[in-house]
Amino acid sequence: MFRPRIRNRLLQRYESQLSRQIMTRRGFSTNRSLHKGQGKEADGEALRTAERRAEEARAAEERREYKRRYDGAARRWVSTIIALPILLVTSYYLFDRLVLGKKPKSLEKYRGEKAD
Repeated sequence: MFRPRIRNRLLQRYESQLSRQIMTRRGFSTNRSLHKGQGKEADGEALRTAERRAEEARAAEERREYKRRYDGAARRWVSTIIALPILLVTSYYLFDRLVLGKKPKSLEKYRGEKAD
């Protein structure tokens, strides 16, 4: 009951801090204080800066998503490479014992010879 309320308050506080930080930076379109001689050029520059940063953020998100998918695929591939020989050898021995009827190997005859 209280967790969503606390989470909302924390999010509002965080968003207000972020918006204050962004608004105080020069070059953003949210900053309307112009210096002498600046006009439409400042708005265009701010818009280009905002678009460039948005594009950089989008590219960083794509790289992070690709790395996450790549790491998952690599983990599955390595697990397969490790498990495949174990599966093949185990299935060979089971086939040998169950279908062909061979007895499992035993060291009993060698133990008897060593005791003598």
